[in-house]
Amino acid sequence: MVKLLESARNVIAPDPETLWERGHAEMFEVEIDPGRYELVPFFDLDKLNVGDVVETPVHDALDRHVGTTYTQTLITPDGIDRATRVHSPTDEFRNPDFDFTIQLDTAWLTSIDGHNNRAAELLSQELGIDVVEIGAEHSSRQLPFPLEGLRLAKTMIEARTISLAKTAQSAQRLTAWLSDYHGLSKNIVKIGESRGAMVAPGQYPYAQEYGLQIVYSDTTAPCVPDQLFTHNSDVLRLGEFPASEVAGFTIVAIEAARKRALSELAGTLTGNPNFWVSSLSGTGPALMSGEAGRMSAWVPQSEAEGNIHIVTFKKDAVSRPNTWKRLFAQHSGVAIITLRGSHVT
Repeated sequence: MVKLLESARNVIAPDPETLWERGHAEMFEVEIDPGRYELVPFFDLDKLNVGDVVETPVHDALDRHVGTTYTQTLITPDGIDRATRVHSPTDEFRNPDFDFTIQLDTAWLTSIDGHNNRAAELLSQELGIDVVEIGAEHSSRQLPFPLEGLRLAKTMIEARTISLAKTAQSAQRLTAWLSDYHGLSKNIVKIGESRGAMVAPGQYPYAQEYGLQIVYSDTTAPCVPDQLFTHNSDVLRLGEFPASEVAGFTIVAIEAARKRALSELAGTLTGNPNFWVSSLSGTGPALMSGEAGRMSAWVPQSEAEGNIHIVTFKKDAVSRPNTWKRLFAQHSGVAIITLRGSHVT
């Protein structure tokens, strides 16, 4: 049984060091707090391949032009494409008192459309600020739909280089580029759910590298803070996870139908085969690797004073809120609360 679990872990949940090596990372000692250093992997992500910008006007319920979205594909030097979107209010509806940009990383298996797009759109309109969505690896369309399958072999090779650290650095690299291109504030408020919450702690040293500053972080449902299969209960927890999530998804669907909001969820899941191959074969193992918990050490204690808020859920079988509290025990300003519900709720 032990050998079986070890074999499964090597495939499903490789060590973070293995993932960093696959991505050809260079390790550097970074001063996180005065006198406290951590080894942080850095990847070659400087030169970007920039796609065309698609501008879409946004109108509110009164048919007023309240903003514009700018959707664009950005490709990092490793060949991995990501869909990005900037939600920018018009001058009339912009709040001059808010000098920050919200940056959203998407949840696992979700696109920048549907749920994530609606959340970003609402935040931009209600607060009168810019919101940046950064999609996951291979989240854009490069070819007409029937031809996307021609990229699958290349995608599978590139997906092996995915790690949460590389995702975190990529998100900040793309956000910095978009900030320069669109003239956005470089004070960053981090939000994200699930995968988006798991990569957030790792983004602090990368934000500094690219001239950004994370001034606040509010994330939801981070999970797997330890490498999968390091606990005897992991197999049992994984067995519980599908049942709890089906129940949770049913609740969400019923509530969305009751509020007539099902249309807002359309597009959350994409039909792009490259995205699914990448998410399952690349992002999936990275999420299970324990990197998320490892990267908690990269959060400066000085910047955490009242500026980090994390929500976990009681019936989320892989959340482990007590582990997150232990990992952030030295960060007195981090608020970690646990609510009722499952991961998807």
